[in-house]
Amino acid sequence: MTISTSWKYIILVVVGVLCLLLAASTATATQSMCTLFTEGAAKLKKEYGETPIFRGVSQAGHLIVLFYNSETASWTVGRLVPQNPNIMCPLDAGIDGYIHSDADDSKESMKDNDNDTSKL
Repeated sequence: MTISTSWKYIILVVVGVLCLLLAASTATATQSMCTLFTEGAAKLKKEYGETPIFRGVSQAGHLIVLFYNSETASWTVGRLVPQNPNIMCPLDAGIDGYIHSDADDSKESMKDNDNDTSKL
């Protein structure tokens, strides 16, 4: 049994539409963690004691914000959405972070001498 050319096009279109729907639902799920910058910053301050210490534009054009708690060493990185810079989406978070000091980059000042990153 052979499939006619018109049925092949119909099947191709249906598969294409399904792929687009799947891609759209994945993007929506990723953005569902996004929030207003002011709300996200307030939540990070309240729950983790983190405040913004750095903001910059990546080479890809993303506006990145780094939140940090110097007492607990917890940190969070967020990306502001280009279409609406009032919306922030979390990128990553962690613990045991520290800030390199330009004034004192000796090995004694590093928290973990085995993983000295002062030369980076």
